[in-house]
Amino acid sequence: MFSDPQSVTIGTVTTSLPRIQDDGLASLYSSPNGLIRLRISHQVNNKTGQIQHLFRLEQDVVATDPFAATGAPQVKKTLSMWFVIDQPPFGFSATDYTNMSAAIQSMLTGSVIAKLIGQEH
Repeated sequence: MFSDPQSVTIGTVTTSLPRIQDDGLASLYSSPNGLIRLRISHQVNNKTGQIQHLFRLEQDVVATDPFAATGAPQVKKTLSMWFVIDQPPFGFSATDYTNMSAAIQSMLTGSVIAKLIGQEH
């Protein structure tokens, strides 16, 4: 089990995320104001034996649509990013998972993220 609380640093701000929900194969961690959340879950495909592991970070903001008319209401918007591992029941070692994780982390530089959200492919 992951430690409780978790902490995350976004920009230069570190936020504590205490666990607020535990459903056996899933946990939800949240900042005290609820604006930052971490979801960690595991789901088993009973047909294939494949296990999907999810690590998802979410952040909410309340903002006004810059294209809306003056006086438009503010609305909550959520940014989320997640990392998913689709684990087959056999064939890969713990080292294989670590190496693949390191590879994808090294690829996700700021410029790659900018290209991704700019819809490049």
